[in-house]
Amino acid sequence: MGMNETSDNLSIRETIFIRIKAGGFRQGEVSKAIGVRQGALSSYLYGRDPLPYEALEKLCITIGLGFKVEDTFICEEGMLRNVF
Repeated sequence: MGMNETSDNLSIRETIFIRIKAGGFRQGEVSKAIGVRQGALSSYLYGRDPLPYEALEKLCITIGLGFKVEDTFICEEGMLRNVF
């Protein structure tokens, strides 16, 4: 299994997207809670742009997902690009 997949073979982004929908979270509320514009969250959820590390961490915590950092993540300009 690649590092950008969960045990169900979903990417981290897909898992987050599903959790937001299934949990009844609203993008506006979530984006405010994690400190990013709603457009930035939407762009991340639809695979267009990455989120800054800190926002990704807050996002996972906000929607009740675990967040574990591994040494294999590659950071580029403060954003985790290989996990999306």
